[in-house]
Amino acid sequence: MFTLLVFVLLSAVAAQSTDNTVRIHEWGVVELDQEYQGAIGALRGYLDDEENLNPYEMYEVEAPVIWFHGAECTGTLTVTANSGFITTAVPWYDGVEVEEATGIDEPGSQTASWYGLRITVPGNTFELHERYAENEEEVLGETGAWDGFEYALPYWRTVPGNTIQHPLSGYSGSFLYYECSFRDMNTYAEELYGYQGVYLLFFMDDFDLICSSALTDMEMDARGAVLDDEALLEVLAEWSGGGLEISELQALWDTWRPAIRYRCGELGQTVMLFPLSERQTESICSIDFKPDREQQVEYHRLFLGLGQIGDGGN
Repeated sequence: MFTLLVFVLLSAVAAQSTDNTVRIHEWGVVELDQEYQGAIGALRGYLDDEENLNPYEMYEVEAPVIWFHGAECTGTLTVTANSGFITTAVPWYDGVEVEEATGIDEPGSQTASWYGLRITVPGNTFELHERYAENEEEVLGETGAWDGFEYALPYWRTVPGNTIQHPLSGYSGSFLYYECSFRDMNTYAEELYGYQGVYLLFFMDDFDLICSSALTDMEMDARGAVLDDEALLEVLAEWSGGGLEISELQALWDTWRPAIRYRCGELGQTVMLFPLSERQTESICSIDFKPDREQQVEYHRLFLGLGQIGDGGN
């Protein structure tokens, strides 16, 4: 079944490459039980010899990863943190608008924009701005923005997305990254973070990280069938509705496996992973891309909630 799904997705991507549609893919993970909430791409830290994540800090406000697919284009990307702030970005954004908070129910928002993005299919190029640095690490080394989560970069670079060039900063890569916070926790205040349905349950058995499927209407400690990586990716693919590529889902799991192992192994937690609804995702942050010429834009976003359950959980 999973092999068939891979074939269907890859065939669809190949068929889409000849049309004029710009496709934006994005995933992020939100640690809902942390003191400071944020849309997260990776927990800052380093991997030890056994590939356990050793985080520098417990509470980080980091963010999703964005890839472009489909037609070549130029245009402006905006990201809005709908109840918080965009705290960092790679490449750094060009403009920002802030709506000040007026009360608890109106926490304010921040919108960041990247102007003049040039999106090309791999192998093709536009004439680059004179400040363009051919080596991505050269640009990032000046900003220092990758400090703390370099371990995830190779995973994100394995995704065969279009090339993204930001001439104003000299950035050239296959993805964008930003960090944002949010304040609205009302939709996650119920048991199991208000989620209903199938979720992934993670715990340690001796020194092995175990993943099983579970249902929210089961007993808290009830565990379903143990899932291997292939079965886990199949669940992620179902949650994405087929909108994300397998390579993107693999990058998601490769990024978050060390963080989940740390929480389960080092902290002794049992954690659940589940998809956020479109409404919940949009309440955290929204994205908008405006091409310079008339082109259709499609968005495929998958945000996941991660949190401890059982003792000490919600």
